[in-house]
Amino acid sequence: MDVMPWATEYDLKQAVLRTKLPQDPTEQLPVIPPPVVYKSITDMPAMDADANYRYGQGIQQGQREARFRVPDILKVFSIPIKYY
Repeated sequence: MDVMPWATEYDLKQAVLRTKLPQDPTEQLPVIPPPVVYKSITDMPAMDADANYRYGQGIQQGQREARFRVPDILKVFSIPIKYY
């Protein structure tokens, strides 16, 4: 049994056909800065025992919280849909 938010499959097809897509989706993409790449291991910032501990705790906390996270933007047919 399929559960759809439309009464019939025909209504779903009509809703998809009436969807207006942007002409060029690349215009709407956010600009992401390039990642920082260190050319040498000696150029990297120093990490002491406290920084190492905080980093490990942050990784573990992120893994625990990831179980309960829900995305705030859903994408349907590559169109972002926000819900609150």
